[in-house]
Amino acid sequence: MKPIYKYLTAGFAVLAFTLLPTMASTTFTFKTSDGTKSVTINDETVAGIISDNYAEIQSAITEDNLSSSDITTAAASINTATASSGFSSTYSTLTGSLNSFSSALLDSVQAGSTMQNQYANAYIGQIFPGFHFGAGLNVGAASLDFSSFGDALTKIGMGDLGLPETLAFPSLTADLRIGGIILPFDVGFTVMKLNTADLGLQDRLNGIALDYFVIGGDVRYCIWKTGLGPLNVKASITGGFYYTSVDFNYEADGMGADMDLGIGTFTLGAQASAKFLFLVPYVGARLLFSTGHRNWSVTSDWVVALLGGDKTMASLLPKTFSGGSTVGFFDNIRPQLYAGLGIDLFVVDITAGISYTAISNVVGATVSLRFALD
Repeated sequence: MKPIYKYLTAGFAVLAFTLLPTMASTTFTFKTSDGTKSVTINDETVAGIISDNYAEIQSAITEDNLSSSDITTAAASINTATASSGFSSTYSTLTGSLNSFSSALLDSVQAGSTMQNQYANAYIGQIFPGFHFGAGLNVGAASLDFSSFGDALTKIGMGDLGLPETLAFPSLTADLRIGGIILPFDVGFTVMKLNTADLGLQDRLNGIALDYFVIGGDVRYCIWKTGLGPLNVKASITGGFYYTSVDFNYEADGMGADMDLGIGTFTLGAQASAKFLFLVPYVGARLLFSTGHRNWSVTSDWVVALLGGDKTMASLLPKTFSGGSTVGFFDNIRPQLYAGLGIDLFVVDITAGISYTAISNVVGATVSLRFALD
């Protein structure tokens, strides 16, 4: 009698041999203008793309009135191209670049939104008793690592944008801050709607369109204040929430790439300021917690760009491909340091500040002009 391990070894060998063709290729059946046609796709990555977009591809085949012969030719072109092009590796690199850029965009948005509504004075005072409030405009920017997006565009045949690897992601917001009642706290609100198409900035941005919305606010509670002659020192603890949505789009020669973000950012931190005459230097630190989604999609002649084949294969591939992910509350924690200088000119406040967000290495800056009684 043979030892049992020999039977097991033989059994696994037969099983592996039986499954090998199934694992190496996938068969799809489509309705065509002259019946139905089954085709086999050898590349696992392409098969996954077709499977994920099967309904779209079938609809296009019906709309374009493609025959069984057309489908057979397309499958043959795909199998020929993927046999020698290293498509899986190239596609993985491409999607990795797009995912990297969506993460970089999230980091820039996260850091930039929290720099809005930044008052130099760590606590403006109470609305009652007293009458302390402020309102004004903020202009700012946060650094955005653009290199991975440029790499992705090159791979799908969209060319070079001619932009630097790091961009300044802009912001323009209105804010309002009101002093608390009885207890030593103040509450701030900020809102922004920026659409580069409405501002006619596409030419300056080399075809990039940006639709950007932010709304949020924070509460600061004063834990210490003292007056030392002309020096007025305050410290506060802060907590806030900001919701940001961003639609980032680039189009050229009938091709396009789109990024869509919807992010809620919670903040916890502390701030200290020291007013001397009309100058108010300040420093602070906070933790940023974000949750939401980041998605991307690309419409391009990516068949030729990635597979190096002819356009006959396009009938079996979607016109667009996409990806993305959700961001959990503890997935994107970032510590941020910030500092700046305020100039208090009676009822006019001018504030300039900078920030550095660790881990993501995002640098931000903002300038504010406000009417304030603080």
